[in-house]
Amino acid sequence: LAPYRHRAAQLATLLGAGVVGDLGRRLGLVRVGLEALVADLGSVAAVEEEVRPLRDLVAELASLAAPVVPDGPGLERLRERALAVLRAFAAPGATTDPGRRGDPEFWRR
Repeated sequence: LAPYRHRAAQLATLLGAGVVGDLGRRLGLVRVGLEALVADLGSVAAVEEEVRPLRDLVAELASLAAPVVPDGPGLERLRERALAVLRAFAAPGATTDPGRRGDPEFWRR
């Protein structure tokens, strides 16, 4: 899944860059890229538990296409959520949740 993780990292970078005023546009671009990423992951039969947070994020970002677009704080919450999900997928070993494969202490317990 390395190429897909790289794409997720690129989407996170897109959200981290730019000026505050264009956050809605950048979130929209991330939504389109994320929809394509999820579709591609489905075509290679990726593990559902890894794809599910991305699918959930696509649903959350769909609010940007709603008649009432979130306000500034709402956009910022979406941005933070998107960054967290994208970064977690891009670097799966970076988790600190005990019991997860990426936790080096798990096997010592």
